[in-house]
Amino acid sequence: MKSTRTLCIILVSIIADGAMANKYVDPLNGHDTNYDGSQMIIDGQAGPYRTIARAIATVNDGHDVFLAGGTYDTASQGSNWSISVSSAKSITFRPEYPNNMVVLRPADGAGYKSGIFVPFNDIRRTIVFR
Repeated sequence: MKSTRTLCIILVSIIADGAMANKYVDPLNGHDTNYDGSQMIIDGQAGPYRTIARAIATVNDGHDVFLAGGTYDTASQGSNWSISVSSAKSITFRPEYPNNMVVLRPADGAGYKSGIFVPFNDIRRTIVFR
């Protein structure tokens, strides 16, 4: 029984450390206030964010934002959603799984009111979309 407790403590430690690095986004199952941006949903306290904006705000410099497959649009990201990626962070955006399709759909057809904006005139870090 003692070894079981030790294993549980180590597992909790690994999950807590992982929550501080990469962030995960799931527009259907995520939650911006109740979850911590981790990949797995655990007892309603841990899990992916719902919006890309929340993941960007909380991800550390040099880490990745993993996007679950699906459509990121006004229904999942808010009306006229827009995301400005700060030049203070290096971020790589990746699909959570290689074969997942991630669709970023702006609120209007031209894409002027919503989407992801990167300030290229003052960029000091690397922003990568894979």
